[in-house]
Amino acid sequence: MLPTIENSEVFKKEYRMFSEKISLIQDENTKKELSGKLTELLKEVRYIDSQHKDTFNKNIASIVPESRTKLMELRRYLDKRLKEPS
Repeated sequence: MLPTIENSEVFKKEYRMFSEKISLIQDENTKKELSGKLTELLKEVRYIDSQHKDTFNKNIASIVPESRTKLMELRRYLDKRLKEPS
């Protein structure tokens, strides 16, 4: 079985941290927005993991870097927003 980003300890820790911080937010609109971004982050991780599993996919070289960029942007967005006072 191939290792996955979703099952890595680093991602699990990061996801848990984001989730805990989001749960503490009082403003429901902000909480809903950030929960959506966290869900989007998980979808991107799962997409990248699925592409790595499909070693016969000839487009993987062009698809995955785009997802990795999106993943990085989502992490930065969540990190920045969760550091701001709500």
